[in-house]
Amino acid sequence: MPAPGRWNSNWPPGAGQFGWKLDVDKEIPYYPLVYSGAHERQRVVCAPLRVAKRFANAMLWSIYNVHTSATLWVAMKPGGWKKGRNRREADTLARVLDLMLTEFGHDTVEKSAAMEVMLRRLHAIYWADDQGHWENAVLLEEVPTEKHPHLHEVMIKDIVNFATLIQKSKEVKPGAPGENDDG
Repeated sequence: MPAPGRWNSNWPPGAGQFGWKLDVDKEIPYYPLVYSGAHERQRVVCAPLRVAKRFANAMLWSIYNVHTSATLWVAMKPGGWKKGRNRREADTLARVLDLMLTEFGHDTVEKSAAMEVMLRRLHAIYWADDQGHWENAVLLEEVPTEKHPHLHEVMIKDIVNFATLIQKSKEVKPGAPGENDDG
């Protein structure tokens, strides 16, 4: 038996922690990814998150403060699910979240950019199903849409602030007395 806290340590086939490890002789074969595009992906720089604030910690808290698993959180949605496809996607993402927490722990999950994107999607699905539309829920997601362009949130904020300053500067007439005059 492996040391505690080492989730992937030499378990005999079919006898993993919590009983969910695959039996390699009966199930999916293992393919070494060192010769695939997955290995090359590690060398490619990925664009940073397009959001200025991370919500993963608060989103994890909203799920696990009330329920012991994300799948239970999805199943116990107040009022039920209006659309089956929303429920199905939420179930899938909740399962991924529960497995990620089991394998990597909450500290890694709440700091992971990939999990930030996934948690935002999970909560957006939940919210859209409550509202019956995606008008506001898309704003929660990290992926760009027509309402949420393909720019980093900080860049958009800077552009809007700069445009506002330019507009205000056009409103002040040169030589007109102002409140910031020294004389």
